[in-house]
Amino acid sequence: MNTSEQIVTKQAPNLSSISRASFLPANALIVRVPPRRTENLQAEGGMQYRYFVREAGRVTSQGICPLQELPRVANEIVLLLAAEDVLLTQAVVPPVAASRLREALPNLIEDRALNESSRLHVAQLSNAVVPGSQQTLAVLDRAWLGRVIERFQLAGHRVRYVLPESLCIPFTADEWTLACLPEMEGTTSLCLRNGADRAMALLSDVESASLLLQALIERTQSAPSVLKIYAASEQMSEAIKLVNALPQGLIATQMITADPIQQWLEGVHSQTSFAFHPQTLLQHEFARSLFDASQWRTWRRVVILIAALFMVQIIGMQIQWAQLRKERSELREQSSSLLKTAFPTTTTILDAPLQMERSLAGLRANAGQSDPGDFSALLSAAGQIFIGVPANSFRGIEYGADQARSLRIRLTPTAAAGSDQQANLVQRATASGYDLRFESAGSPGSPVPVTNPGEITAWLHPKGASR
Repeated sequence: MNTSEQIVTKQAPNLSSISRASFLPANALIVRVPPRRTENLQAEGGMQYRYFVREAGRVTSQGICPLQELPRVANEIVLLLAAEDVLLTQAVVPPVAASRLREALPNLIEDRALNESSRLHVAQLSNAVVPGSQQTLAVLDRAWLGRVIERFQLAGHRVRYVLPESLCIPFTADEWTLACLPEMEGTTSLCLRNGADRAMALLSDVESASLLLQALIERTQSAPSVLKIYAASEQMSEAIKLVNALPQGLIATQMITADPIQQWLEGVHSQTSFAFHPQTLLQHEFARSLFDASQWRTWRRVVILIAALFMVQIIGMQIQWAQLRKERSELREQSSSLLKTAFPTTTTILDAPLQMERSLAGLRANAGQSDPGDFSALLSAAGQIFIGVPANSFRGIEYGADQARSLRIRLTPTAAAGSDQQANLVQRATASGYDLRFESAGSPGSPVPVTNPGEITAWLHPKGASR
């Protein structure tokens, strides 16, 4: 080896005391999305996806298979995008409204992007977004991200998180992490995480990657104390080649034989104060709606049950309404039949109860009897009921010669003000065959206009008649 610093090779650390990726679902399917440059293989059906099954915060199984054969062990899926497809950069986010933030973010990184800013999807990765402060941004192709999400949704998977893979490898403060990740056809991709919210993809060529890594270490203001290299046994040879290509004495290296993604999923760093939990890239137009196509399966039974209950209620109301209409028709027929039986000379029936009342009133008048609802009868009854009430307590008397003939008696606020006195008057009216009811002017439901606040109104009408 060319390095003077000691190279330590270790097995995967014990994860019992290491903090976990708690912001992810405890039960989820984590899938690594192949780089965008291999997208043409998707049309040919040759795209393979490497996946991890996470249950109760632990990786229980992993493998590689086509999209249609991914295990359905969880309701939600987490997608990890290759480091070469997501640019991580820092920019000062202006204090603008959320509705305008989508348009403002691409302009912040316009000088650092090769594509047109209108074709880019820019997402904020920082958890605590303070307007006017420097934030970590993720930049990627909008159309490609849309195709990836649509591909998984058509396969029946509910995409909850989309994260940059470069931030899904272990990291500890004052140390850098180099991950050797397996790709299709036995190739290896290199990803460097040089900060809690900083990471980048390195060229797969060992010589070019070592030169870039050397330049980054020499130019950084606070050089890392050690470079941790995570690689599975199949990628360990590539890791050793990279270490040997670094200049002698540049940095101490520590090689760990373990899958970096699995290590991050189960417990990524022992210093939780430096933990950085990136926000999902599903922002702006990719933000999940409440009832998207993938969630329909979850809510389908609830929606069907609610629709069925609604239909039952509508049908029940229609049946009850039909019964009430039938009952109304029967009552009208009975009233009409009774009117024709009592008064055979009636030829036209419009309102049987009213016509019956008027015909009975006519019979009483012909027999020399007064109707209880006549003005003279009501006035005479009022004189007997209100006997003992001072004459100056009456402000006016009005007679309503409508269907519910009644006498409206307006009293001063001091007349019959007590509830006992009013109850006594009501008892007198009942004994005389009349109904008496008191109202205060302006009270809720009172038809009395508020011309004299505090005025008491008494309604007197024959017993059984409505006002």
